Amino acid sequence: PIINMEVASIPIDDTAQSLSDDFEVGVVFVIDTTQSMDPYIRMVRKGVETIISGILDLDADQASKIHFGALAFRDSPEAAPGLEYRTKWISRIERDRSHEAFLLNLANTHASTYSSDGFNEDSLAGVLEAVRNAGWDADGSPIGAKFVILITDAGPKRPGDPNAGSPI
Repeated sequence: PIINMEVASIPIDDTAQSLSDDFEVGVVFVIDTTQSMDPYIRMVRKGVETIISGILDLDADQASKIHFGALAFRDSPEAAPGLEYRTKWISRIERDRSHEAFLLNLANTHASTYSSDGFNEDSLAGVLEAVRNAGWDADGSPIGAKFVILITDAGPKRPGDPNAGSPI
């Protein structure tokens, strides 16, 4: 099976400079919170904190144009009820939220104490939820650059898997 992903970019030239005054960036971290990620969740939070710290080192105007969201994913709660959820928003993109407030939301992220069947997790359901519902244009003005960063230690459910949450 083939999975198609659409990617767009803006070349860095004089046109990009003229866009920079209104241009905003959104970054959503899609984080595996299954039991196998337990030893890594702290490192994931630390890595995200390092990224945001680097953003805050920019001038205040530039930093204010970069917005973050985070989504946790596990696997099928129907197949493994102890997992609690397939996808769960830690924090959607909100333009008026501080980076520090985002980090506080992220600090409460933890791995499941319940094991799911098999190795592959439902990461594609997480990515699909992030693409569709992150809040990219919640206030009516779309974010110009959208990034979804998948953080996982497992492969995705295969297309057609009856326990997959995405049609892909």
